[in-house]
Amino acid sequence: MKMNSDYDVIVVGGGPGGSTAARYCAKAGLKTLLIEKERLPRYKPCGGCLSAKTVRLLGFDLSPVIETPFTEPNLPIVPKILFSSNLKTRSLFW
Repeated sequence: MKMNSDYDVIVVGGGPGGSTAARYCAKAGLKTLLIEKERLPRYKPCGGCLSAKTVRLLGFDLSPVIETPFTEPNLPIVPKILFSSNLKTRSLFW
């Protein structure tokens, strides 16, 4: 099999940044090659944490692959620890 080696852009890594860069280059009319070492599609649980801005920039529907949507964080209240500049005293507050 002969591969064409004439590309305007070659992106190495098909993660969020690489795939977005490749997509924008291709949409701009550049002949684009995206190289990814893993077999696709692959399950990536961390991929579900996208900001609303990121979802808007992607410009396509993600609902078929969203497992558990959430709109507000559900975080426990954790006390903040403050250290003074001499690192000898500290205070806890809520």
